[in-house]
Amino acid sequence: MRELPQLPHPEPDHGTHARYTRGCRCKRCRTAKATYVREWRHRTGRNRPRAEYEHHLGERRIHGSYAMYNKAGCRCQICRAWNRGYTSGYRHGKATPGSSR
Repeated sequence: MRELPQLPHPEPDHGTHARYTRGCRCKRCRTAKATYVREWRHRTGRNRPRAEYEHHLGERRIHGSYAMYNKAGCRCQICRAWNRGYTSGYRHGKATPGSSR
């Protein structure tokens, strides 16, 4: 079977998010990245005030989970009991970050 010649990938133009992700840090590419991030934050709702955004996230989080206790800062009875069990297991080698136990 005959191999096709490898064609070089064309570099994206300067002033684009694609060029920034390939490592270019010229002023036009940095501006494009900033514009992209600003539009992404607006699209995903992350441009709201932090308290309002965290309240929105809290609706999707489950009490008695890592996210609710550590990220949302919930200290209800359920979340505190979960954290006690998690930290106890962590100290005794039963729960380690990144393990599948």
